[in-house]
Order: sequence, then C-alpha cells, then structure tokens
Amino acid sequence: MFDHSFISIADSLHPASHPEHYKAIINGLAYGEDAQFGDPTNNNYIQAATAPENDQGDSNITNAFPAIQFDLLGKQRILGNGPDLGPYEVK
Repeated sequence: MFDHSFISIADSLHPASHPEHYKAIINGLAYGEDAQFGDPTNNNYIQAATAPENDQGDSNITNAFPAIQFDLLGKQRILGNGPDLGPYEVK
C-alpha cells in the first residue's frame, strides 16, 4: 500500500530513505519536477491538477482495500487514470 505515497518513490538524486529526499519533496523538487503543492509554507500539500504525482497510483490496490478508496477529504480515489499519489485526489 506504500506505493500510493509520493514520498516512497526515489527522486533522481536520492534513494527514498535518504533525508534529503524528503526535503526535496517538501521543497517541490521530487521526480526532478515541481510537486506543485498548494502552499507548503502554510502546510497546504494538496497538489495541483497538473502535478506529476497525479494518476500514478495502482488502481488494483485501491480497489482491493475499501479503507483507501477515498482520500482524506472523502473524495473518491480514482477520478482519472489511476489514484493520485499522496493523501489527496485532485482530479
């Protein structure tokens, strides 16, 4: 189930377990691209509709576990081609 997490995927510079990897995500640099978080300085980590982490989750896992079929805001997880990575579904 951890494959639905944006932080579990290594970026181009660091393995996923490296502390700098987490700093890169918070600063919007994961995947070598801007994560397009709303406003991290004010704790808004809801990604934009054009973010690279959208539709990158595994639909089979989402469908197999009813508890993760909805995001933190109660929105259906699969609204595009697959679930978005992270706690929010934005499309």
